[in-house]
Amino acid sequence: MDGPAASALHQMTGPFYLLDREVAEGHRGEVSSSWGQEVSPPGHEWLAVGDNSVLFQVWPKKTSYVRLDLWGGPPVPDEPWELTWDGRLFLPSGLVVLVEFEEAELEECAPFDLRARDAHWRTRVHAKFGKYDHGPEVAADTYDVDFYRVQLWPG
Repeated sequence: MDGPAASALHQMTGPFYLLDREVAEGHRGEVSSSWGQEVSPPGHEWLAVGDNSVLFQVWPKKTSYVRLDLWGGPPVPDEPWELTWDGRLFLPSGLVVLVEFEEAELEECAPFDLRARDAHWRTRVHAKFGKYDHGPEVAADTYDVDFYRVQLWPG
């Protein structure tokens, strides 16, 4: 596969979650929810991971750009990144949302459709800090931002 089947770019401020929409809305039912129970994988203090959520531990008021990519299989190698985490998430609704929280307020972005319910997803998160230096989505001279690429594929 040459590229992602779908992509979306979001601008976030401060710490934020990536999680299943049903979990974000509190419609857990029989779904095991890890929201609020995330732990940092060894060597990855910049994020915390649960069964169906990832917490991006960003400084308050810090601007981040997050690109979500849906792949049909493992993504092709990408340009070098400062940090990378690989793992697996269970996303029952098949819809992923980014939820920023600042001063006890939760704000959710538009859902990103993974096109499959009740599935496990291989998840790769890349991070660069300080300068956005690739892609047409953001001005080339954008500084003092963090950039994350989240790649999801079945598995």
